[in-house]
Order: sequence, then C-alpha cells, then structure tokens
Amino acid sequence: MTKIYKIFPSIGIARLGNSPDEYFIGPEAPGIVPPGKYRDTEGQIKRQGARFRIYEYEVDQYGGATIQREVTANDATIDWSVHLVNSKAAGKQFPISDKDRNSGCDREGLTIDGGKHRISGKHQAVGPLEGDITFLEEAKIKASANVKLGDLKTDDVGRLIVLGGHGKSASPLCSEIRNFASNNGWYDDVSDGPVTATIKIGNETFDAIPAWVVVASPAYAPGIDNMMTWYDQAVNVDASCFHPHQKLARPSFTKDIYPILKRTVFLQWVHKDARRGHGTGARGDFMAKVSQLNDKSEANKPQRECVFGRLIQPNSPAPAPEDKASYPTNMPKLYSGVNPSNPFSAYIFPSLTQHQYLQMEKWKDGDFDADWSGSEPCSIPFDKLPLDQQPHALTQAALEACIGGPFFPGIETTYLMTLPETYSAPFRIDPSHKPGYLTEHMALPWQADFNDCGAFWWPAQRPVSVKVGDSFKDYSRGIHGYSGMVKHWSDLGFIVEQGDEYVETERLPINGQC
Repeated sequence: MTKIYKIFPSIGIARLGNSPDEYFIGPEAPGIVPPGKYRDTEGQIKRQGARFRIYEYEVDQYGGATIQREVTANDATIDWSVHLVNSKAAGKQFPISDKDRNSGCDREGLTIDGGKHRISGKHQAVGPLEGDITFLEEAKIKASANVKLGDLKTDDVGRLIVLGGHGKSASPLCSEIRNFASNNGWYDDVSDGPVTATIKIGNETFDAIPAWVVVASPAYAPGIDNMMTWYDQAVNVDASCFHPHQKLARPSFTKDIYPILKRTVFLQWVHKDARRGHGTGARGDFMAKVSQLNDKSEANKPQRECVFGRLIQPNSPAPAPEDKASYPTNMPKLYSGVNPSNPFSAYIFPSLTQHQYLQMEKWKDGDFDADWSGSEPCSIPFDKLPLDQQPHALTQAALEACIGGPFFPGIETTYLMTLPETYSAPFRIDPSHKPGYLTEHMALPWQADFNDCGAFWWPAQRPVSVKVGDSFKDYSRGIHGYSGMVKHWSDLGFIVEQGDEYVETERLPINGQC
C-alpha cells in the first residue's frame, strides 16, 4: 500500500467583492447555498473565498485508491502555494482571432502576474497577491498600474482560503470602453492559477495532486443554477474521455433528470420569458408535473416525448451571436456562442451536453429509474456527508454554481471548460497549463460583457428581470452603458429565496432608482 494526497475542490471558485475585509466561503456541498447577507456593514459586497482541503488515500497494488481521512494542520505540516495571473490584456481579441489585444505593446508587461505565494499553519494571512500591468510601446512606458489579484488565508485547522480581487477595473490610458469583450488599455482583477501543497507527516514529505482556482464575478443569484453548468461540462468530458462506461448507465429521475427540469423552471425568477414559459400554470411548469414526468409507463410516454422534443440537439449550427434576432425557439432559449471545436469561425446554439442529452433521451424512452420519492430531495450539509463523499461534493458544489454555456465568451471561464485537453484527470485542470489560462479569453473588463448580456445569455448569473415587492423590474435599472456598469456593479442586488419565491435584496440605489 502507498499513500497519495489530493487537493479538493479540484477546481475552486473565488469571486470578486469590494468589501475590504469581509468574505464568506463559497458552496461546499451540492444544493447548499452559503447563508447570510452578501454585503458587509458598510454595504459593500463580500468576497467569496474558495476553501481547499487535503485528503489522504491508500492505493493498492491494482491502483485502487481508498480514502482514509482529511489531513489538516493538526496532523501534518502543510505548505500551500498559489499562483494567480491575469493575462487578459496580453491575450487575443474575442471572438477568438489572430489579432492581439493591445497590439504593439510589449506582451510580457501586459500580464498581471501575482507571483507564487506560500502559506502554512493555522489562522495565517498572506497578501496582497499583486502584480503590475505596463503598457510599453516602442520602448516607452505609456502607462502602468499595480493590480491586486487576491489574498491567502488559512482557517483554524490550516485549510487554505483563496480570496480574489476587489472588482477593480480601470484604464491607465484613460481609454473608453467600446466593445463588450476586448478593450485596449484596460485591466480588471479576475485571475486563475494552480493551487499546490506539500505535506510533511513525521519524516515523510508528499506532494499533493494539485488543484486550480478561478476568480470570477459575483454570483448575484446564488440559489439559482444554470440549465447547463461547468459541472455538467466536466461530467461530459469525464464520460467522453476518462470513463466512457458512464454512457451505458441508466439515468436516475431524481439525480439526473429532475435537476434539469428544476433549473429550467427556476429561471422564471431571473428572466421574464422563462416566467411566461415555465411559471406557475404555464405549459412548461415542470414542477407541477413531477409525478407524471417520473412515470415511465408507455401511457405517459407522450409527456416525456413532448419535453424531449423541445430540446435543442447538441452542436446545432447557429448564426453569429451579433444577430440578436436569431435565438432558438427550443430549449434553452439562449443566444448562440462559439463552437468549442472551431472557436475562430463557427457558432452553435447552447444546449445540454451530449451526456445530458443522452440521459434525457433514455428518459424519453422510459429507460430510467423512476425513483422520485414524492418530495424534493434534501441537500446534505458538508459536515454531515460521509467521508468518501466529501471530496467530490466540494468540486461539484463549486462547479454547479458556474455557467456551462453559451460561450461568448462566458462568465467564470469560456469554452475551454468543454475540451478534454483542459483536463489531466476527471474534474482536474492539467497542471501544464500556464496560470491565467482559463480566464485569458474572457471579456476585458468583465463589466462590459456583463452590461451587454442582459437578455438571452446567462440569466442565472446575470439576471435580467427580478421580483421587487409585488412586481418585476429590470435588474440593471439605473445603469447606463459600459462605464455605468464599471461604476455600479457593486450596487446590484442579490436574488435570494424568500418562502416560495426568489426576490431581489441588498440592492443599493443607482442613479436614483432603487
């Protein structure tokens, strides 16, 4: 028997916030939304921290790994390291092309490299993780700025907490924002990079299998998931490349089918068209038909066929997203994005992943486990989960809170999440990728894309219309243009569960509109 050590979540998600000191820990168990208010006492948004843990496994002679325990600073000396980078300004223009952002400037100076920082022990703090961006052209510095990308902390047993930036976006060149994705002269403070650890137990030292962290924009509707999530995309890669036997599995209605139907219905709280199609009493109110949809009898097959028939087939060609009149009539009713297999010139409508679509097809044909108990499955808090379920729960919870399409370019990261070459193992980013790899193609600054995408894009991440009191209002009311979103992103409200509804809370007035 040999011992190995792995870091979980294998992909952690931290999020921006303008609160100088306060933060909360992001989701750590599927279906469990971080509790409490999302603003500090001064009304500023708390950062979401990504917390990482280390688990010990015993590996037998056949390569089988059995989890033994979580290892903490009570058991070992753990030396964590994190390397955050923002390389957006040095990347290519989006949509992906051979044209550079900030063409003519020194490429190295455009990369904000926070450096590799280490932290060890309990209740420790390291930071800021920061780097410079320099607009150097023809050997002359046109402008520069120092940019904070994050901080590191450890908790009471030495687990790592990665905090991202404070939502600072600016142009040292005083350039205007003219485009949703590629604006020369600008920077923001999102980032990504590897998380590594060395564990010393007694006289033995081990290198843990590394993880990755992504720093993204706030989750403004944390209890509402996207129809397709990053977790779904990672499962699809796993089923396609690492464990293809999963394609043979019979889907569970409760675990595999119901979540897709529920997410679709819950979009009604962040998009008016979803309310018309899936709200109470609407034809697509799947929540009112759960018992029927769980019925695998031949007599009920038309119900299942009706739902399946409204799904867009994966990889369906689409016009460019700029053609705003060309969103699909089938589900999901979202604008197109780049085709991951040809991101330079091809577009597809967003859809369920191939694996999800296969599960839905089996469900349609009655080849599924009709295991609905009659009530909503209870989400289990992390500290109540069995040890062997904890590592994957950490990764699943983090990635289910992220969008899985469309990719134009995305929210947390882009189409790279769909590609096998992004991963070295299921749900684990290939450590050969450079820090900043996952966010390099994202919009610069992120607020520009966030401003423009208030329609058929990512309503669970970028709400469109939300319930305020007894009526629904435009989510970004009071914000005018790109500069308005750069200024007021931290004034936007959070959509939270209240009784049987999701309503807007904690919004600050924006240009006189509450």
